[in-house]
Amino acid sequence: MTLTYIDSNIWIYFFDSETPEHRAVADGMRSILLSDELILNTVTVVEVSHYLAKRLTGTELKRRLSALTRLVETNIISFDDILLHRTIDLLAQHAAQTGLGGRDATILATMAAYDADCIVTQDGVMKKVAADLGFTVIDPLSG
Repeated sequence: MTLTYIDSNIWIYFFDSETPEHRAVADGMRSILLSDELILNTVTVVEVSHYLAKRLTGTELKRRLSALTRLVETNIISFDDILLHRTIDLLAQHAAQTGLGGRDATILATMAAYDADCIVTQDGVMKKVAADLGFTVIDPLSG
């Protein structure tokens, strides 16, 4: 089974039907949610929570976040010292040359530490660095 990381922007488009990207992402996510094992780190959960908290009532926010955590119940990875050092290493190797950001580096560090296979993202820098690191990249918004 493929171990897949879904980037925060994709979760946001998936949960927020008001975004123009929602339909394409929702269609593309169906097969991934049914076939792949998912992984997330706590940084991504907080990022998605922050976005949704600005748009949803408390009850609806909790309902959607509960759905998110149920989808990846056993694979929510706490951001610890080991991931912190892996993140710093990735930033040292890629940030100046590619513009890789800190939160994206936490994702790639998590993927590397837990032997993930694939990332779902539409972020250009993330796609490039992830591919350079040997991860399969899926962009549900391209073509």
